[in-house]
Amino acid sequence: MKTRLQNIVDAILSLRHTEELIGIFPHLGADGDALGSGLSLMLALRSLGLRADLLLDEEPTEQLKFLPRLDQVTVYTPDMLEQYRQTIKFAIAVDCHQAERMGRREELFESISFRAIIDHHVYEDDYGELAVIKTSASSTAELIFDLIELLEQETEQKIFNRDIAILILAGIITDTGRFSFPSTTARCFEQMACLMAYQPDLTAVNYELYERVKLPQILLRGEVLSRIKTSPDHKVITSSISRALLEQTGAEDYDLDALPSEMRTIEGVEVAFLLREVGVPDVIKVNIRSKDCFDAAAFAIQYGGGGHVRAAGMTLEGISLAEAEAMVMREASAILQVCSAPGDK
Repeated sequence: MKTRLQNIVDAILSLRHTEELIGIFPHLGADGDALGSGLSLMLALRSLGLRADLLLDEEPTEQLKFLPRLDQVTVYTPDMLEQYRQTIKFAIAVDCHQAERMGRREELFESISFRAIIDHHVYEDDYGELAVIKTSASSTAELIFDLIELLEQETEQKIFNRDIAILILAGIITDTGRFSFPSTTARCFEQMACLMAYQPDLTAVNYELYERVKLPQILLRGEVLSRIKTSPDHKVITSSISRALLEQTGAEDYDLDALPSEMRTIEGVEVAFLLREVGVPDVIKVNIRSKDCFDAAAFAIQYGGGGHVRAAGMTLEGISLAEAEAMVMREASAILQVCSAPGDK
């Protein structure tokens, strides 16, 4: 991993003293890790005199509006394709390794031949010498910290500052669940200690990410919990939210993000599924959270999704919400029956 990180640093620094543009591509629906990682990387590169743009498919969610320097983010539209295709020399995928997860930016990313990946999600292929995909990392923000640290060493310039510290903290805190998930690493605590030297308001970051709650979120939480269905042995639970119900409560899609993890905490549950309509007929987004006996990433990969062993997601097409809920309940129950069979280790 160290060698590949060095490869990316070398590629970045090869563009110093040029007018070439570096494009940074987080995944569609950027969360705290994707946005914090991508924006901190952009600020780091610009501090070195490099031209860098962070491209998103949509405006950051209300929950993330507290992050610094959001005014420097570019919301991509299809009419920008030719402009960026001609100006971006180096494209860096952040918190994803598949162009399909980039929405409208997929065509642009794939049209750029000089590409790198920085990610920590489960993957199946070898993406080359400019791919740092470390599934044991707590977050992509942890990897971005290491990259910026290496940039500082190579250039002998100070890059870290308070804004970058807040952005990386937001990424680490998001993907470790405030240091409660199994993905939490010793390295991210070491990085936290370094970042606190820049005096970020840790209380404010935690409040914005986890404690600021509006009435629609509370109403939506009640609807999700009241709709829980369980397998006969209570090891699998599901809940589903229609687009109409989401609109009725006045909530947004991102208000659902924390609820699958809450469902997983129920005693005896091994895997929780939260399904939602995305506003397109027969297209269902599924969030998965699991415990020790269920590989969420492996399940999601079967349906074109991905993620982590304990947290993953996927999108199902050509199926109704009710059919999708019944399907995941059936398939997950079958997997758990095999895992718990006599003699199984």
